[in-house]
Amino acid sequence: MKSNAENDSELLINRQEDDSLFFSGSCFSDTFPSKLKKYKFNVWSQSHGIIFNPISLSRSILDIAEGKVYRKEDLNQNDDVFFSYQHHGDFSSLDPELSLKMINEKISEQHQAWGSAKRKVVILTLGTSFVYELKETGAIVANCHKMPGHLFTKRMLSVKEIMSGLEKVVKLLSPNDELILTVSPVRHYRDGLIENNQSKGALLLAIKYLQEQYPQIKYFHSYEMIIDELRDYRYFEKDGVHPNELAVEYVWNEFQNRLLLVKERERVRDFDSLFLSLNHRPKFPGSNASKKFFSSLQSQFEQLKAKYPSLNFDEEQQQLNDLRL
Repeated sequence: MKSNAENDSELLINRQEDDSLFFSGSCFSDTFPSKLKKYKFNVWSQSHGIIFNPISLSRSILDIAEGKVYRKEDLNQNDDVFFSYQHHGDFSSLDPELSLKMINEKISEQHQAWGSAKRKVVILTLGTSFVYELKETGAIVANCHKMPGHLFTKRMLSVKEIMSGLEKVVKLLSPNDELILTVSPVRHYRDGLIENNQSKGALLLAIKYLQEQYPQIKYFHSYEMIIDELRDYRYFEKDGVHPNELAVEYVWNEFQNRLLLVKERERVRDFDSLFLSLNHRPKFPGSNASKKFFSSLQSQFEQLKAKYPSLNFDEEQQQLNDLRL
């Protein structure tokens, strides 16, 4: 299943260099944006933190598009901690105003990016079909925040419900935008092995039926790469659940081959070469060999800036300055 697009016409979608990439979900929606930011892509990710179920994922994108402002009544409290059921624990705080500040600043930033984007590519990583509903309101939560189990009803979404949730994202997009769906290979053992497979199957079926209705939806096969191609436990962390660095790198290479323009892949290689040099530490600072190394590194840096004049190199310049000290 591994591929290598030799030209841009072979990519999974019709990419453009100034695309704005919006990631949300679990697993690779956390890992790949940080990689892409290093290479100066227009990337926004995890407006609500890590999210696993498609209904909450859809709601997070709706919040970005609408520029939703959360208020104190949208928060809940557990002992002295304030939190939002629609957000990851990273947005929780002992101070409700600080929690709201973190939530609203993140949404505002991404709302502005959403509105100003020439073209949007939304990439959602679906983790599970299981959801937790608050018994009091029937609302599906993105995170239970370790609240007592008796407050929730756990159930598995139907394929129809998953499709309905994701269709709300499709309707936010213009005909020129793209939606890429992928399924996290992380097994949710706590749901049970059989139940985990049923859950992943429901996600995959929903994606299949959505693709038949909406041509702008594409599927990136990270799930199949880990579960079917690699499948050996040497590609997983000690917990036997999460893909390790070797597996992530395997999927990252395929992501580049299927979703990055040829010239963008060249940019990645150019920056990787610079990063390798910036991470090098001469054994004898001040030696002739050390001076030659810094001269070569400065030349490499200037050539990269000349090749990509529209990119901001402030961070790399600071690294270079620190290296000289």
